[in-house]
Amino acid sequence: MVRRDGTERPATGVEVTGLSDQHAWLRTAPDADLEVGDWVGMGLSHPCTSFDKWQLIPVAEADGTVVDYIRTFF
Repeated sequence: MVRRDGTERPATGVEVTGLSDQHAWLRTAPDADLEVGDWVGMGLSHPCTSFDKWQLIPVAEADGTVVDYIRTFF
């Protein structure tokens, strides 16, 4: 999912090719509609990825507004 200006759309033409700690390496097709500043939503392959790195996990509304935090004890 890609979000720009409050509008969500599929991340067509965007592929994750590698991971480095909390960073993702992307490859984009020539026709991919992705710009600097776009929000790209992804899922997690394992929750420890988040719990190990983040002591506070934001709870967000559908529009991206953070409304609360959850403290992790991992």
